[in-house]
Amino acid sequence: PNASTRLPLGYGTEYLIPLVVQVIDATEASAKVNITARSLPPADTSAAVNSVLEDTSALLDSDEEITEDAMTSGLVSIQTGASVLSAATSNDDGTTDDDGSSSSSSSTDALVSNLLNVVSSMVSNAPVTASTVEASLVCVEALTSLSPETVSETDRDNTMNTISYLV
Repeated sequence: PNASTRLPLGYGTEYLIPLVVQVIDATEASAKVNITARSLPPADTSAAVNSVLEDTSALLDSDEEITEDAMTSGLVSIQTGASVLSAATSNDDGTTDDDGSSSSSSSTDALVSNLLNVVSSMVSNAPVTASTVEASLVCVEALTSLSPETVSETDRDNTMNTISYLV
């Protein structure tokens, strides 16, 4: 998938993916099978997104300069995290805590904030190329569109600084 691919992949609400598997041996005998697989979002959204945060944060913790390939790979991981959050929030049952707030909403906001901070840090520590600009902007758009009204002022400022840096 490229940087703008939304995950989970698939068609319709069942996330169906048509697959073709073809095997060819050394004597060029071949076999082919068509199957359909289902790709569902992970049951534990926070764990999935935290895994993305750990992977991308490892890039930032390295003493070496982030390469274009590493940055693009990290940004695709962040886009995956944004897609998982999007799928989870679209399936949210709307239940609230005793104080009237949605716990899943506040944890989603915190995860979005963390991912936006990682994107900002990656952008400021890596070479700016056409592909990294595109991937960065796709991530920023995906993260800020999840729940635009809950993006904090600090995150808005950081996002605008990131965009300004890319331009």
